This record gives sequence, C-alpha cells and structure tokens, in this order.
Amino acid sequence: MRGQKLTVGIVSTNKFLTNIVKEILHHLGISFEEIDNKTPVNFPCVILPVQKEEDFSIASKLCQNEENILVFDNICSIKSFCLALGGFLDQGQIANRSIEPKLSVIEFKLLENIKDCFFRLDLPLIRKWYWPSFTDACFVVTHDIDSLDPILRFSELKGKIGLNWLKFIFNFIRKRTGQEIFKLVREENRRQIKSTFLFFPDYGKDHNKFLAILDLLKRMNFEIGLHASEFSYCNQNILENEKKQLEELVDSDLKGIRQHQLNFLPPFTWRYQEKIGFNYDLSFSHNIDFGFRSDICFPYHPIDIIEKKRFNLIEIPTSFMDWTALYKDINYDEIWSILMKLDDTIEKLHGCFVVNFHNSYQNQNFPLIERLYSQLLDHVTKKNYWITTAGECTSWWLKREKTELSAFFLKNTIKGNISSPLPIVIETTDEIIKLDLKKTSFSIKLNDNVNNPK
Repeated sequence: MRGQKLTVGIVSTNKFLTNIVKEILHHLGISFEEIDNKTPVNFPCVILPVQKEEDFSIASKLCQNEENILVFDNICSIKSFCLALGGFLDQGQIANRSIEPKLSVIEFKLLENIKDCFFRLDLPLIRKWYWPSFTDACFVVTHDIDSLDPILRFSELKGKIGLNWLKFIFNFIRKRTGQEIFKLVREENRRQIKSTFLFFPDYGKDHNKFLAILDLLKRMNFEIGLHASEFSYCNQNILENEKKQLEELVDSDLKGIRQHQLNFLPPFTWRYQEKIGFNYDLSFSHNIDFGFRSDICFPYHPIDIIEKKRFNLIEIPTSFMDWTALYKDINYDEIWSILMKLDDTIEKLHGCFVVNFHNSYQNQNFPLIERLYSQLLDHVTKKNYWITTAGECTSWWLKREKTELSAFFLKNTIKGNISSPLPIVIETTDEIIKLDLKKTSFSIKLNDNVNNPK
C-alpha cells in the first residue's frame, strides 16, 4: 500500500484558465495533477479555476473532503491574474500604483488555503523551495548600457565660473570611454557578484573599445544580453537583426533582452522575442515608478491573451531603476527607504529583486546614484540571498518548474521521488522541515531526526 498521495488536483474544462492556475502553483512550488472522471486516485485538495457545475461534479468524486474543493476565482481573481500575465493589468491604474506586488501577496493566500486543506486531513504539505540552498530571495543586478560614455548633468555646472567651469568640462571630456563599466566590474567582482550587462549591437566610433569591454566581461564570467533599440519592440525583423549582430560580436547565443526605454507592446513584443530565441525578458516594468508592473515578484511565463496560450519565455520583473530616481528628483533617504521596502517585501514573499543601474550614472556627476549602488550591494551581500545573473535565475526557475515531485504519506512517514534533486519544504501543523535533497528518492518520518533523511 503506497498511502495517501500528497498532490493537489486541478480539474477544468477550460485549458486556458487551467494554465493560469498552474502558473501560480509553479510559483509556490506545489505539485499538482490535472484530473478528470477517469483519474483513479483521490486528492487531499482539488482546485477549480472558476465555479463550474461540470468541474465541481468531478471534484466531488475525487476530493477526500468536499470542504477541500477550492475555487481559485473565489480566492484570487482569475481575471486579475489573466490581465497581469497578459501585460494589461496596469491600464487605467497609473495613479494608484503601489510598490507592493499585490498578486504575489494573494498567491500566498492561496497557499494558506491549500495548507488548511492538507492539515484538515492531518496530512503534511510538501513543496519545492523557491531558490537554491534555501536562500530567502533572488537578487539580480542588471546594467543597461545606453552609451559607453558618461552623461553630463548640467545642474553640476551651477556656481562654477571661469577656471572652475573650464576644469570641470576638461575633466569630463578626458574621461576614458567605458570607464564606468570597468568601475561596475571592479565593484561587483570585489563583492563576488556577477551581473547582467545589456548592450546595443553598435556604438559607432567606440567600436574597438566596445569589443574590448565585451572581451573583458566574457573572461570574467559576467552575462551579456541585448539592449534592443527604441523601435524594435514592434518590429521582429529589427529585433532579430540586432540579436544576430551582437551574437556575432560575443560569439555565443544571447539568452536575455531588455527593450530600450522599456518600450513594450503586449503580447506582440513577447511573441517576437520568443520567436527569435530569447529565454527571458527584463523589459516589462515601470519607467516613472518603482515596483512591479505585473504585481508579481516572481519570474513568470507571460500569456498571449489573443491566442490564449502561454509563452515559454520567462519575464523577470524589474522593480528598481536608477533613472526613475533621477526623474522623480527625490533625495537619498527617500530612495533608500523605497529600496528597503522593496527588499523587505520581496524577502518575505521569497521573490526576485531585480535592479537596473546604468553605467552612465556611475560617476561624480551623479553622487546619489553612485552611493545607492554601492550601499545596496553591501546590503544584499549580508543577507541570505542568492545573488546571480538574470540568465542563471531563469535557468533555475525553469529547472524548478520542470522538476517533478511526487510523495505519499503512510504511518507518519513520507516517501517520495523527485526528478532532479533540489530543496524541498515539508509543513505540518506543528513543524517545518527543510531538506536540500541530493538524491532523487527520499523517506522521512515526521517528528524524527530530519537532518538525516534516508
């Protein structure tokens, strides 16, 4: 006898809505199985995307307790998730934006409901942890390289006259092209951080310096992605040509992209990006606000609302950009407070904290941005965060999603299999057990010595 299967069932005659529920369960690391009248086993919890009599009839036969039939739309508005994943959630809501990822908060409400279903039957809930080695969150530093040269902020010239004015201009002009990029590399390498640099395929007269920079980044194992030009977001041919040009320069495939000025046209920009071979995008975020444009702090698969399908491409939500701080013209303490609110929220939700610092602002003309960047790096390196590149973040998230976890509960013992070893968490009413699995099978007795699972 194998015991009780510790898996959530999903039943729906609407595959599009079912895929939305599956996306949320992937975020939470919960194992699930699509079920119908022919499914041979019962489930501790069955989820219906929406209230539908036909689906409820199937759920009643396959759920151990009718109280444990959850209608997703009654807990989390499925329309809101559909709009968010499709790229249309923030239309008409610009004045009411919040830095809190509201839908990710609601996802945890669903998690609590699922826990209640399992605990009601005296069963443990077992799920995949979010990040490697039980880190609390993922932190990704990105750099949009709009220019290889610094930007002159004319406000810095105020009060400078005569020789002081000439000296300031001379010092600015004599700056070596690309030196801000070298500074970023030094600062991050000193803290053992690897970031993602996003480049245009052409910087005109600075081409030779550009090639030297690319060579340095490759040798030091930083990631290189495409910073696509202003109008490429609505033109697949432009996007494809720019990808090919940069790939020829770096002599490798490009996995990631961010559109210049965050220009975006859902779902078409995602369509073009996926068709030409990108694995992830970093563009779908705010220009003039901080926070999460999709209200989700996890990497996610966008959906094509027109064709009613899920993209294979991953969107990694960026929640902070240095240009926004300059645009808002707010002081250091205000910006740092916003960063810490983002940090605290993402840590609690175990999400992904992506920041964008341009090279052009890493000089004496922008002391506020220089200080923010340095202090933020010092802050996150002291935390239990997985600090990685956008590409590695995507690879992990896809691996986690594809990893199959199955477990059965009998006589206070959990026996399970996992297709690829990774961290799992087992939750009961009175304990939380964390196991960083190294093998594909495991057996653990609850309330026993959990540090040495068989």
